[in-house]
Amino acid sequence: MKTTNRSLRSGFTLIELLVVIAIIAILAAILFPVFAQAREKARQTSCLSNEKQIALGVMQYVQDYDESFPHLERRDPARASWSLFAWDLAVAPYIKNGSRMVPWASADGTVPVIITEGGIWSCPSNPGVESRRTYAGND
Repeated sequence: MKTTNRSLRSGFTLIELLVVIAIIAILAAILFPVFAQAREKARQTSCLSNEKQIALGVMQYVQDYDESFPHLERRDPARASWSLFAWDLAVAPYIKNGSRMVPWASADGTVPVIITEGGIWSCPSNPGVESRRTYAGND
């Protein structure tokens, strides 16, 4: 007849459990930087795609306006000063991905200006919250 001792368990000891936890921690420490690098590469790819879309929009604008590039500012004949018309506003209708227009009042309050924020106009790798338009410049 076979005798069994119920006091002996076939579970894990504390040392075995700690060794497994240590191995998992070491693997995690090795893999987290790799995941961070992959995430940054994805952001860079998205940034490059944004720049390509903006460049294609500029090229379409140039074709429609007799080979002339959009102006940085334009003079408003009704006013003595320069208006706040930026090139990105001229190109925005040619860009179909993420052009978000937000109303904004000018400094003197007389000219309603529309600026573009976020979307295709900001680089995902730029963590700055103060920058609304990474590629087009900031106000």
